[in-house]
Amino acid sequence: MLLLPHSSLYMIRQTCSAIRNLTDDFKFQAFQTDILRSGEEHSCITKGGFGELRKIQQILLRRSLCTPCGRLFDSGELESRLKELWRPRSCIGCHYEHPTLLFPQGQKVVDRCVGLLGKLAVCKHLNITGKIESYVGGKTAIHCPDPEHVLVGRRDFGDLPDFQKYRAGICVDSTYKRPYAELFRTFPLAKINPQQYPDLEALKRHLMNQIRQLEPGSLCLHAANQLDSIVSCLVSDDCVLGKYSRYAFPDSKLPVYHGTHLPSRMWSLCSGHQYRCRYCDAQYCWVLEEEYVALYVHFRIRHVRADSMDWLSNLTFDSKEHPILNTSTEGILWCSDPSCGTKRGYR
Repeated sequence: MLLLPHSSLYMIRQTCSAIRNLTDDFKFQAFQTDILRSGEEHSCITKGGFGELRKIQQILLRRSLCTPCGRLFDSGELESRLKELWRPRSCIGCHYEHPTLLFPQGQKVVDRCVGLLGKLAVCKHLNITGKIESYVGGKTAIHCPDPEHVLVGRRDFGDLPDFQKYRAGICVDSTYKRPYAELFRTFPLAKINPQQYPDLEALKRHLMNQIRQLEPGSLCLHAANQLDSIVSCLVSDDCVLGKYSRYAFPDSKLPVYHGTHLPSRMWSLCSGHQYRCRYCDAQYCWVLEEEYVALYVHFRIRHVRADSMDWLSNLTFDSKEHPILNTSTEGILWCSDPSCGTKRGYR
């Protein structure tokens, strides 16, 4: 039995303990270690051994597919389509090549990648395209000038609370080799009034209602299931900065605002009044200034480039269908069956 190819031997060993006892675990140990090895670990393997591992991967993948996706796999269409999607193709907007995957699928031929066709919505008034750049070694900041972001009755920019100067915008930093972007939004949600909010619970209920009424897309995509955690950070018993507060409602619980440059001073704000999304690491911070309670939202895009997955995952498109994940790539890149192995992000 040990003369069988490792891929066949591996699958036989999965059937029952009796067959596992017939094989020599010592001889099979090295191959089994390669199968179970973490993707973060490095190892050397022969070309033949790699082929055997790939066969096992294909067998396990086939088992995970739904019936329609399984037919594509068995016919060989899945493999040929994936090879085609990885074929290099020139982009006239970026002036270099991307995989065909990053161009609109199932549509007329377009010579611009989806990273340039989509837009990053800073707010409902301001959209940024993939052509945004900062000068080498410096930063470029773009703010939304729309007066809708400004507090009612406070139209004079010089008279605004400091947090309002960073109400909605994006900052691209090319100081390092890979330019990254910071997207920020600030939402004034309440003006402290002890008569209207006699206790902290009343204030928190008001803030929760205000957050739920924000425009779609104001928070990260995963915020809907984490609103309670975000609001609970308004109050912090462990706030080491509370003793410096000059607010009487109540001075030991609410956040204390520090510094006039929110995007660059997130680290100086009390961590007790901050919350990070469990999935995308978007940061939510409560700010208190001039009796206003505001929620500051901060997103970080680690690599600003038209073909960066970190950039692409935050884009919106004018078309009804997603240019890549549409009907033409169903069963190849994604599947509507949640139990199928062809899921978004798997390929």
